[in-house]
Formats: sequence, C-alpha cells, structure tokens
Amino acid sequence: MELCEFVRDHAQRVLYYPACGEDWEPLCQLCHYCDVFVYCDTLRSYSYRTKTGDKLIVVRRNSNWLEDQFSKIHKRTSAGDRLQVQEVKNLKSWRCPKSFKLKPFGSWAKLVTLTIKDNGVIRPLKLVYIKGHGEILYRTLFYNKSIAPRIVCLRHPIKKDFMLRTCILAQLVINGTSKPEFIVTHYPLQEDCDWGWNQVVQRKFDGWDNFKLRQRKKLAVHRKSSSWGRVSLLARPE
Repeated sequence: MELCEFVRDHAQRVLYYPACGEDWEPLCQLCHYCDVFVYCDTLRSYSYRTKTGDKLIVVRRNSNWLEDQFSKIHKRTSAGDRLQVQEVKNLKSWRCPKSFKLKPFGSWAKLVTLTIKDNGVIRPLKLVYIKGHGEILYRTLFYNKSIAPRIVCLRHPIKKDFMLRTCILAQLVINGTSKPEFIVTHYPLQEDCDWGWNQVVQRKFDGWDNFKLRQRKKLAVHRKSSSWGRVSLLARPE
C-alpha cells in the first residue's frame, strides 16, 4: 500500500490525529464521519516509580508495545466489544525505492484493520499509526497534495502548541488549498483552539471525557482528569 495514494483516495473519509497517544475513542465516536484514521505520535518513552517508590519502571513505546495496545483497544473505549481488531500489519513497503519512503517524517508504521458494530451495522475501519511528527506528516500527506482530511483531531493535551493559530500545524491547515471540514478539540473554546473553526456541531461525546477509559492507572496520579475537559466537534467557517 502506498500511503500518499491511499490517503488521497480516501481523503473525504480521513480523520487525522497528531500527538494522539493511546486515545482510541475517535474510532467509535466518529466512525459515522470517517472510516480511515491516520494517527501520528513521536511515542517517546516514559518512566514512573512504583507506589512504594523503590523501583523505577521504564516504558519503551516501540512497535511491539504498540501492537500490545491494539490488542486492548476493545477494553479502552466506550464501544467495548463492539470494536474489534481484525488484523495488524507492518507497513514496510513504504520503504521500497519505488514507493513512498516513510522517512523523514516517520520511523515505522502499522496498518490496523478493525470492525465496529454501530446501530446493528458492522462497519470496517482502517487505522494507520505512524511514529513520527504531526506537522511534517500533515505537510507530506495533505498540504503538499492540495487535499485535506475530513477531520483534524486536537484532543490530546500533551501537545498544547497544536492549539495555537500561530503554530506550524495550524498554518498548514489554514493556508492549505483544501481545508478540513471539522476540527475536534476541547471545550470551552476560549481556553483552547483558536483556528477559526468555531461553529459547534457537537459539544460533548458520551464516554470520550471518561479519563479512566484511556489513561493508565499509574499515570493517573500525574494527570488530572479535569485537564481533558469536554470534547467539541467544530465546523469549518464558510
């Protein structure tokens, strides 16, 4: 599979999620808008101490670690067993000389085929998860090709600079020939995204603001649930 062609052919049904971490909730909350989900994260390792403080645990977020996370998706979203992983592949073909090279914007990628049962209908979904930088990937896949994903998701709070209109990602989106139809972000807006997508289509999604669905218990002591706030779907300005 050649990534640029795949994204170009499905752009009207793509959700792009930079700095996504392990937030799988868009797969079930937005499957009626999109069926291709392009995730991107630098996946830096992190460490924490046990409750007794006598041992330091280092978590290396590599490709094997990510596959393990995929196996737990149905336990980490509000969809539960309605969301099932069917297949996980390495996208090594991107590195072929005649194909699209994954570098420099990413180190490796996974292609996950899933199904979700939505109102009695089984929907097929595709998840492309890339270890790389969100701004560079957006420029490569969308801006340089004069296309845009249907949705850009800015839900993850770790990359606060993604929310600013002056940041690289915002400028690529705003100045692109084509622009996303929707942006997903926090609410209230005055404390968050100022990109101009300010018409609220949906302000709150059931389950998405449930901190325990996505956060490891050991990390919960470092992040307050209130920092996630509520979730808003914003429409593109006319």
